Amino acid sequence: IGRSLAAEYLLTGILQPAGDRLRAGVQLIRVEDGAAIWGQQFDVPRSDLLSLEDSIADRVVFALQARLTAEQRARLTRRFTSNPIAYEHYLRGRAAMMLETASGTQQAIAEFEKAIASDPEYALARAGLADSAALMRIRFASKNEIPMWNARAKQQAEEALRLAPDLAEAHEAMAAVYRYDEFDWEKVMDESGRAIALNPDLELAHDYRAAAALHLGLLPLAHSEARIAMDINPQRPIESLRIDGVCALFNGRYEEAVRDLEEVARRTDISDYHLGLALFYAGRTADAEQLLNRLGGGDTRNARGAAAWASILAATGRGKEASQVAARTARQSTIDHHVAYSLGAAYAQLGDRPQALRWLNEAVRIGFPCYPWFAEDPLLQPIRNNPEFQTLLTRLRDQHDSWSKRYAK
Repeated sequence: IGRSLAAEYLLTGILQPAGDRLRAGVQLIRVEDGAAIWGQQFDVPRSDLLSLEDSIADRVVFALQARLTAEQRARLTRRFTSNPIAYEHYLRGRAAMMLETASGTQQAIAEFEKAIASDPEYALARAGLADSAALMRIRFASKNEIPMWNARAKQQAEEALRLAPDLAEAHEAMAAVYRYDEFDWEKVMDESGRAIALNPDLELAHDYRAAAALHLGLLPLAHSEARIAMDINPQRPIESLRIDGVCALFNGRYEEAVRDLEEVARRTDISDYHLGLALFYAGRTADAEQLLNRLGGGDTRNARGAAAWASILAATGRGKEASQVAARTARQSTIDHHVAYSLGAAYAQLGDRPQALRWLNEAVRIGFPCYPWFAEDPLLQPIRNNPEFQTLLTRLRDQHDSWSKRYAK
């Protein structure tokens, strides 16, 4: 494990609740030769969870003979609550949230709610609840539930910032709101940047920044931020691996995209419609059909899958079925930028240029101004030389150049 983490030392341990007490056995292992350079057993009241973590941290620092700055030591010991019950619920919530599954997200929300019930002023727990509510909105919510999760995510993120304006996780939570609700990618870049400046080791902040860069068409930056997130936590490269897979798709590396996105699907229950597109572009139309017709999950995810399937139907000569799926999706579904883009691609393949341009312009307007994919997507080939499409491309290229100067440094 230590080598896979590219770490020099590995801290291992077992924490066992026993009634109203906590028992912990901790060892610090040198990865190079597997030698244990420090170890200790702890048996403390459960109410001493916070002091137990501080004690372990102090002993590890001493064993490593590390010299910490005052800022580093403050970050190591800052908890934002003195309530051990709230802190335990927060830790459980954060662990569940990182699974990025429906059940994990629901568990995370329940744990963060318990933490807040124990300490209403606990900014970290409110930030975690905002992150989880935003994830629930985009991945798992029904159409009727989306407004509720939107409001809840924004309320909790704003409250976290009010309680702790310099809390990195609070800015990370605001980035989640702008990402999953408002699709305001410049604000995602700004808020995730503030979070990273306060704590460079927040993997979700790097994930959010990678996602924003992807939508803005800054593919090298998206890849770089995703890789940073993977380096921070190589054992949980779910969202970062998904973003890297979509970068590969948008760069025309379809087999690489399939490999990355299939790995994401194996690790979580979030199958991505981009995997269906990657399978199609890699020549595996039957596999794409099977995946896109069984995505499941929230309405947003289902609508994205249906719209992508309409574009593939149109590209494979099944125009009547493609028209029916596209019309039904436009009529019944939650339309976000990915749905709008796929509908534009479907109508491009169907030879309906006015509808194609209508939906592609809508995709740009509501959150997908990704110039490299507009310029290269094979599904848009039928309208590639259309003057109106060329005008759209010119506008996207100018925006892309501006964002590159602002962000891709």
